[in-house]
Amino acid sequence: MRRQVQFRKPYNKVMHQTEVKRLKDQLEDTKSALRENVAIIKQDEYGPNHDGLLMIDQTLKYTNEIQMERRRLQEEKEAL
Repeated sequence: MRRQVQFRKPYNKVMHQTEVKRLKDQLEDTKSALRENVAIIKQDEYGPNHDGLLMIDQTLKYTNEIQMERRRLQEEKEAL
């Protein structure tokens, strides 16, 4: 009996070890959730529609530039 009491871990040490284990598990869960969120955000940014939207945006910008250039040339022509 005396030997069991001597070799038993102190209560505070056991509680601290339990708390550390719980916090490590919580940290691991939080890291995995963060990885999932980052993956979802990246997927949203570079999703399947991203390339199509970029192409449409560039096409509209180019069309707008051409229309503005055409108007400018038309105004110059009318001025002459």
